Amino acid sequence: MRKSKIILSLLIISLLTSKTWAVKAATSGTDENEINTKISTQADEQAGETDTTERSLVFTPTPSSTKLNEGEEITITLELSDIKMGQDGINTFGGKLEYDENVFEKVTSDDISSQNNWSIAYNDEETAKKGTFLATINTGTSKNQVIGIIKLKVKTNLKSQDTEIKFTSLSSVAEDTVKLDDQTLKFSVTGTVVPDDDKKDDDKGGNGNDSKLDKLLKELQDLKAEREEEKKAKTILDKRNQLKSALKGKEVKNEDWINDQLELIHIDSETDVDALTERLVKSYNRFNANTPPDITPGGVGSGTEKTDDYADVVAIVKKQSHRDEKQ
Repeated sequence: MRKSKIILSLLIISLLTSKTWAVKAATSGTDENEINTKISTQADEQAGETDTTERSLVFTPTPSSTKLNEGEEITITLELSDIKMGQDGINTFGGKLEYDENVFEKVTSDDISSQNNWSIAYNDEETAKKGTFLATINTGTSKNQVIGIIKLKVKTNLKSQDTEIKFTSLSSVAEDTVKLDDQTLKFSVTGTVVPDDDKKDDDKGGNGNDSKLDKLLKELQDLKAEREEEKKAKTILDKRNQLKSALKGKEVKNEDWINDQLELIHIDSETDVDALTERLVKSYNRFNANTPPDITPGGVGSGTEKTDDYADVVAIVKKQSHRDEKQ
């Protein structure tokens, strides 16, 4: 009886021990699965963090010239560089073109050419979307490259002025959207239309220096013209005095006759004083030969009656001068 109890106790202990190991094994299996799941999740999370690095790129519009003339055409090259858009790169880029339509002709889709396998769609319709453009490429890229070229033409009949061309609402779309700052290009336009003087005086902007210069040049031109007139008047006065002295040197002693002749004849800066003196001496000699002895300057008839003028002498001088001109 005692042996039976011992055997029964051993069987119970054996059964209890096997169950304990089964529970431990089951528990150990569950922990391993959980660890494996955690490792896999961490690996996935690490892979995701590597794929979500910061996105960035640089957009550069480059004009062919910044100093423009009326009717001139310019081009603006559109370039993307320093592209950091993940493994797949960039395949979409867009923005909006803004310019002064009083300075430039309207830009149409024909004025935009795509480059390096990019395709650019441009909206030239008169809507709120006017000026927007979208550049796409089939295969994403991370290489620095020109994506397009825009052509613009300056209008005619313009005033000289400064103007700007802007690229706004710039963004790139890949796995994430990257928004860029606006880009502004500055230009100076040389026009042929001269603004009114009032507008020049009121102009406090970029053309202020030009207005002051124009005003100074005009003042110099007016001063030069005034000096030329003064010089011309002095030359004529000198020639009149030379002629008067030359006539007196030729024994023309009638002062009133000389003064009358100087009033009647035309003298300018090109007058030949010597030749004119000879002509007047001949005229004076004929005048003396044709003048009645009883007519003297300051008198009429017998010369005893005085008047305040020399009407009789002037009449004879004018008559003789007309006769000389006909000869």
